[in-house]
Amino acid sequence: MLIESLELENVGPFRERLELGPFHRGLNVLAARNEWGKSTVLRALTRALFDKYSSQSEEIRALRPAGSSLSPRVRLVFEAAGQRYRLQKTFLEKKSCELFRAGAADTWERTDDSDRADQRVRELLGAPKLEGRTVKPETWGLLRYLWARQDDPCDWPEWDCAGGEEARRCLASVPLDPQVRALTAALCAAADKIFTKTGKLKGNGPLELAEEQCRKLEEELEQIRKRRGDTEALQREHAQLTGEVAVLRSEQQHAQEEAMRARMEAEAAEKLQTALVSFETAFKHADDALQQIKSDEEALTSISRTITTTIAGQQERAASAQQLAAALPAAEAAVQRAELEAREHARARAVQQERRDRVLALLRIRQFRQEAAELREREELAQKKAGELQVIAERLAQIPAITEKQLESWRTLESSVREITAQLDALGLRVVLSPSRAGEVRISRDADGTAESLAVSGSTTTKALQSMSLELEGWGRIEITSGATGIRELEEQRRAHAAKLQSALASAGVIEIAAAEAALWKRRELEQQLVTARAAVQAQLAKFPDLPALSASSIQSERTHEQQLATLQPTPEELALSATALEAEEQALATALRAATRTESEHADRVTAAREHSEKLRRQSAETRATAEALQARLTGLREQEQSLMGRHAGDLHGALARARTAFVRAETRLLEARKHLPPNAEKLPERSRRAAKAAEEVHLALQARLQALQRTEVLLEQHGAEGLYSRETAVDEALQLARSEATRIREEGLALRLAAGLIEQREQSAIQTVLGPLESRLSSVFAELTGRPDRRVFFDEHLAVRGIGPRLEELIAFTDLSRGAREQLLLALRAAIALELAKKEPPCLVLDDVLVHTDPVRQRNVLDYLETLSQHVQIVILTCHEERYRGVGHALQRSGIA
Repeated sequence: MLIESLELENVGPFRERLELGPFHRGLNVLAARNEWGKSTVLRALTRALFDKYSSQSEEIRALRPAGSSLSPRVRLVFEAAGQRYRLQKTFLEKKSCELFRAGAADTWERTDDSDRADQRVRELLGAPKLEGRTVKPETWGLLRYLWARQDDPCDWPEWDCAGGEEARRCLASVPLDPQVRALTAALCAAADKIFTKTGKLKGNGPLELAEEQCRKLEEELEQIRKRRGDTEALQREHAQLTGEVAVLRSEQQHAQEEAMRARMEAEAAEKLQTALVSFETAFKHADDALQQIKSDEEALTSISRTITTTIAGQQERAASAQQLAAALPAAEAAVQRAELEAREHARARAVQQERRDRVLALLRIRQFRQEAAELREREELAQKKAGELQVIAERLAQIPAITEKQLESWRTLESSVREITAQLDALGLRVVLSPSRAGEVRISRDADGTAESLAVSGSTTTKALQSMSLELEGWGRIEITSGATGIRELEEQRRAHAAKLQSALASAGVIEIAAAEAALWKRRELEQQLVTARAAVQAQLAKFPDLPALSASSIQSERTHEQQLATLQPTPEELALSATALEAEEQALATALRAATRTESEHADRVTAAREHSEKLRRQSAETRATAEALQARLTGLREQEQSLMGRHAGDLHGALARARTAFVRAETRLLEARKHLPPNAEKLPERSRRAAKAAEEVHLALQARLQALQRTEVLLEQHGAEGLYSRETAVDEALQLARSEATRIREEGLALRLAAGLIEQREQSAIQTVLGPLESRLSSVFAELTGRPDRRVFFDEHLAVRGIGPRLEELIAFTDLSRGAREQLLLALRAAIALELAKKEPPCLVLDDVLVHTDPVRQRNVLDYLETLSQHVQIVILTCHEERYRGVGHALQRSGIA
């Protein structure tokens, strides 16, 4: 992979667009101060290449500028697999991902988008599929060992991932016999048909299919056994139902006899109860008459007592009314005296109140004058901010109103036009004319009535949708027709989409989608400025809805001040008084006014009390007279009631009472005699009759249900007997045993294949140890060149982990005991070795982000010499804050687009 250019927007400190490049194929240096954003550039580059565009991880959110909700955007042009590509990726809210491939004449053709673009980039870089894993350096493939980040620990790398295994093979590979490799591949391929790499069953593999067959046979066997159990249960149910039917038939006969007897008893009791009801009615009438006469007797006695009490109360109320009328004149004189005193105190309080109101008015005049000055100042500031707001609004009105939804729809139309054009190119006619001599050809396409003449001297290519007519000079006419269907529809669809796109762009006032994107970004920026300017205007307006309201309030405040002056007409001495003096006088007047108010309130309370006493005497006198009149009316009504009661019984109340008692005794005697002939529990006989009839019906229904269930079980038993369940169970059981044997055989075969392949790979790993010598020599030579000490070697163990350095193995210095600078230089030699191996197939890119900060000046010169040599085969990108260390070295990357 080679990087050509990089653009960042809304990333870290780069709120505006940052453009880096062009990158040279050799050594590139990006030197900038601390916190400029060098590590952010590398982090954004790795996130764009390896993270999914839809990721919401903390690493992606950390790309945002601090304190913002912007969507980070990365645009990268790179070369991979002999092709140039352009990757455009936006994260978070405006997430999108598009991959373009370079075409002829510096054009770009979009090949993939969304998840397909993410996966295609990983394939181009040799990174493994994510398959739901978290994006870490272990998932970068070989770039994990070529890109050194500033915060990486200075440790020897681990090789326990797909990229690590490939890197080990680059550094130390052993050529095996081709037949052995073919055998290993065949064994692995055969094993892979049975198991996955993780040891799970292969989907739709022979073992999974065999076990699936076993499961199906087990389910079928279980169903047959369940069916057989159902048959046995039906047999037991048939025997039980046969016995229940015989019992229910006997119970039905007994229930019918019991229901007939209960009905006859209930009918006889019903006749006796009818006669008893007439006797009870006569008894009730006699009792009601007796009670009525007793009630009249008691009411007459009560009325006599009430008449006596009412006469005594009437006399008492009349005497009380005379006493109250005599006390009323004295109470009215007391009210008049209290009112006179209250009016005098009210006049004194009004004088004090008038003086205090004038002092308060003087204070308000001062307050209105101050408010008018403040409003004038606020109005001037608001007018200034409103002018700035108007300028921003005019600039915004000049930009086309384009929304993100419109832009996305236009992109969709553009993509559709490209896809349909590609389909038309694939389905349409393509004719290559290569005449042996120069001549003229007349061409007619698609029977649309248009023709053209073409002078052909060399090889010429012409295209048409579905038909083409060629008239060759001196030869004749050729008709060419395509059998492809749907071309016309595709062409009409392409034209419609292209016309719709151009119409939409023209209506929005832009020429192309790029201009629409720029207009959208500029409009958003101006809208943000507009919001800020409105907030500034609103801050000056405060509680006022708009500027005219503020101006009106300022004018009104001035007018109010003038009106107060005109109304009060203060003297020069009053205007000269200070606010402190006025407030002190107002406080003194308020204190005196509160005392006067309390005194006035007390006299008002006295007036109220005197009036209430007078009103109370007047009210009591009227109530007493009204009560006496009411008692007289009640006495008259009681005497009328007494006369009415005596008239109801013709003046002989005691005789009427004796006759009623005699009639009551006779009715009671007849009723008791009728009850003696009524059978015991007569009221329960109808319910017993209904219960017996219901029981007989329930027995009948139960018998019918059992007969139906018995018939159903007989039919089901006949059906089950015709299925041959026992023979089917035996056949399925035998097939299940065979399927289990086949699954066991396939499993053992797959394990054996995997074991054989593993043994061969183990032999290959042991053979790798034999090539550690050349690798140690290669890294020792580079390390000696960097450090300037040729007397030391680099030693590895069998896992390709560095053991240390020294002149001999006995004088070894462990890698962890080396200084950080020495470890950085040794890791640089390792990365260079991997990059040189990859360069044999395709030039790689080596990135170093301030990883040589612990290198002394002497070794720094050696490092620069080595990097110059290495850059002839490998693209190198160095990010550093030590510009002085790399002056005159390589190509200084250009930076532009920063606001």
